[in-house]
Amino acid sequence: MGNTNHKRAASDLGKSRGAVNACVKVVDSASNTFAVKMTKWNLQHNHSLTEYGFRQHPSNRMEIDERTIQTGDQLHQAGAKKSSNLKFVADNSESNPTPQDVHNLVRKLKLRDAGQGSSNSGKRFKRWMMEFVEQPRNGGRIFTDEVNDKV
Repeated sequence: MGNTNHKRAASDLGKSRGAVNACVKVVDSASNTFAVKMTKWNLQHNHSLTEYGFRQHPSNRMEIDERTIQTGDQLHQAGAKKSSNLKFVADNSESNPTPQDVHNLVRKLKLRDAGQGSSNSGKRFKRWMMEFVEQPRNGGRIFTDEVNDKV
């Protein structure tokens, strides 16, 4: 899984293990169409999940509605400190953010303002695919499934 200097990440390495091998290829360079093919996978989740552990996951801590994000963005643009943003988010949402969550949110807003940030994982993945296939002999396919009206 790799070495890390983060104590918590290092302690979690032995709890869940998984591996996925995938190939990426340009299907049509004119329309920037790519494909990812999973060639091998081995996934395991071999530990119990507590309510505390669930609530500590960043995606659950930072469940913020769009109105709160827009107001937080205005605070950021006005030069508010991270502690003010943390208090605002905690007071105006059901979230339980940590200072690191607010730091990550501010960093994301700065990248977006600089035109470097992607608004979603699909855009980040597409940017990565473009960089990946520029290298000689790199290729892949993307296969998608629609489940419950989600791709």
